Amino acid sequence: EPGAGGAASLGDWSIGGWASGAGASLSVWLDAAQRRVEQLSTWAAQPDGMPPTPLRLGDLLRPQALLLAARQEAARRAGAPVDATAMETHVVLDSGSVGESSAASSKAPVVELVVAGMRLRGAAWASPDEAGRHVRPYSVGRVQCGGQLASCPNASPEQPLPLVLIRVLVASGAHLQPSDATSGDASMAQRDPGVLAAPILAGPGLTRVGTATLACDAGQGPDPWIRAAVAVLT
Repeated sequence: EPGAGGAASLGDWSIGGWASGAGASLSVWLDAAQRRVEQLSTWAAQPDGMPPTPLRLGDLLRPQALLLAARQEAARRAGAPVDATAMETHVVLDSGSVGESSAASSKAPVVELVVAGMRLRGAAWASPDEAGRHVRPYSVGRVQCGGQLASCPNASPEQPLPLVLIRVLVASGAHLQPSDATSGDASMAQRDPGVLAAPILAGPGLTRVGTATLACDAGQGPDPWIRAAVAVLT
């Protein structure tokens, strides 16, 4: 009998479900479940088994597993150990160009993921037009990227990010240092003082699943953003 040691009542719906955020209502949980099912269905229909473009990391039960798998795949293609791989991120300016990336196929030497739905905590993202003439757009393959960190325009602690291109590559030469196999420390931040290595946090517990490379004012460097505890949320 419900409420008397028998079947769980409707108020206990969260006992058998995955965590989807503190205080989440049943309707919010169901919306998240529907997004997850739709994304997995799209992924299962991919002829080459590659993740869909764009992908929502926040709709995966264990996003860190996908990022680790991407590093393992990059290492396999290059014939290198996993701890010789590194991850870097680029904020996309032209969403229409993401399908033209030369690394989008399963045969490319660099593994790429295009991620949607990410948010910045403690900062905002300024496009090249908003940041000023000193910030110029650039291309990663055929994907147009650019911009840099900026102060939040209002009191909101979180700001949406455009599409984010995650690239996993293999460290080589003196400019790239092998990264930690768990955290995925970013190669770009290791060689460029004008880039912040920000943690990527996922899930209700904000578990660190990777590292994002975010451009910042080269004159200031990353220190102000480190003090502001800037992070990328999925």
